[in-house]
Amino acid sequence: MRSFIFGHVIGAEQPLNGKALVNDIVSVAKALPGFKDYCSHQRELKQKAKAWAQSIESKDRYFPYASGKAFKVKQGPTWNEQQATEAREHIRLSVIGLCQQGIFAAAATARYRQLCARHISGQTLYRNRDLWHPDHISEQQRQLVAFEPTLHSQKESASAVGAADSQSGTSLLGATGCNSPDGRASSDSDGLESEQKQVTGCNEPYGAASKPVEAEESEQPIERTPPPEQLSLNIQWALQVARSKHRAQVEANKQKYRQERGQKSQAEYTAQLQQWAASGDPVLVAEAERVLSKMARASGTQ
Repeated sequence: MRSFIFGHVIGAEQPLNGKALVNDIVSVAKALPGFKDYCSHQRELKQKAKAWAQSIESKDRYFPYASGKAFKVKQGPTWNEQQATEAREHIRLSVIGLCQQGIFAAAATARYRQLCARHISGQTLYRNRDLWHPDHISEQQRQLVAFEPTLHSQKESASAVGAADSQSGTSLLGATGCNSPDGRASSDSDGLESEQKQVTGCNEPYGAASKPVEAEESEQPIERTPPPEQLSLNIQWALQVARSKHRAQVEANKQKYRQERGQKSQAEYTAQLQQWAASGDPVLVAEAERVLSKMARASGTQ
């Protein structure tokens, strides 16, 4: 995102795309602290960068800064809203199936376990308590289900469902299968909206999809002005200063690491020579004395 959106602001002559975008992603990754020590994708870095570049270039919601492109909101429900609608429909059909069998429990915990056994997660159930929970079930759903706390036979369950249908005016197994999200029964005043919902045969998710009017308004291009020249210069100058400080810090860390490593190696070598000198072996003693005397002369000269 940094390279694709702001690449032309922080150093490139024009917005980055294609191979230039991949190369910039690779260079940024290699310049990050700890890349050689901790990155597990060093051998496949080019392939990873290419995949990320193709991913961001294929999305409509990202574009180079001040490019003049307008952001357009997609029409219709989002993926999350579609999933929420399908989850509610799955719960509704599961409750209907349990009622038809006459085994829908009266207690909330028992109902929860029955629905979980039908591959519905607990989180989804708690988000849609108005469809099954005895304390939170909506009045319309209560009339549709028309459950009893005790077990019924198939015939008694069908009779109860028929009674509920005659009271609510909506068939339990009808083609509409729509629930009002606010939990209110249909009335004459909103009959038109009810008929429209029955034709579509879908539930309104918690986050309702955008209205056609809202979608048209959101498609209006957004006027964008290019960034001020002074702002770009300030950003580039700040980045140059930051890069200089970073390079100086990296070089200082490398120098410190070399010194500490050299001192550690020298101390380990000296300790080994002292072990040779105390070993009693004529060859190792002679070699240790020769090297130690040479090291002593060198340190005295320095």
